[in-house]
Amino acid sequence: QSTTGDECGGKYTECVCPTGVDEGPYGCAEYYPAPCNTVCKIAYSDNCHIRPDNTGSYGCQKYWDDCKSKCEVPYEDYCRNRTAVSTPYGCQTYWSDCSTKCQVAYPDNCRNRTAASCTYGCQSSWGDCSSKCQTCYSDNCRNRTAVSCTYGCQSYFSDCTSKCQTCKSCDYSTQCPGYEATSCVYGIKSTCSACGIKKYKCKPLTSSGSSGTGGGGGGGHGRGPDTITSRF
Repeated sequence: QSTTGDECGGKYTECVCPTGVDEGPYGCAEYYPAPCNTVCKIAYSDNCHIRPDNTGSYGCQKYWDDCKSKCEVPYEDYCRNRTAVSTPYGCQTYWSDCSTKCQVAYPDNCRNRTAASCTYGCQSSWGDCSSKCQTCYSDNCRNRTAVSCTYGCQSYFSDCTSKCQTCKSCDYSTQCPGYEATSCVYGIKSTCSACGIKKYKCKPLTSSGSSGTGGGGGGGHGRGPDTITSRF
């Protein structure tokens, strides 16, 4: 008795196997039962049955050519979807899923700058770190006003030695000791000017009653006294 291979199953002595399908490049997925177990019933439509799926956390970069549903080469990171920020002063933090691209940049270079310690204030800050001082004022002259002195400077500011803080006062008796006359009857011996004042030492009256030398004979008359008055 002849029958189909599906019904045969080894029960009959005469069995005609079905033609089956071409296994194609990917092999047979299912064979007919014995004695027709060499005849392919269902062929593989792709090679997925022997391909591992390498899909990772970051997606698939390339699928198998003979199995489009399984990943051959996975992405190792998420860099394709990350944008790197500009980092003129270096990178502060990188993307956790893309270690080659910067997520947050340093806004300045302060981490590499040392601030100068200033007594009189900061003259200039670092160009790449405005919160830290680069050079200090050497004194406090910018905040000091010098007084104008007629008789010289008595003292300078302690924090600005080029500007006068207090002026010298003028004491005429110290500058011109012994000069007390403002006019002389018998002539001026010497003059001293200080503190805007001019005074004299006068010539004394001689025993002959004259400040000068004596005249001729006894009958002569001596010269009268000279009066000199200072004007201011």
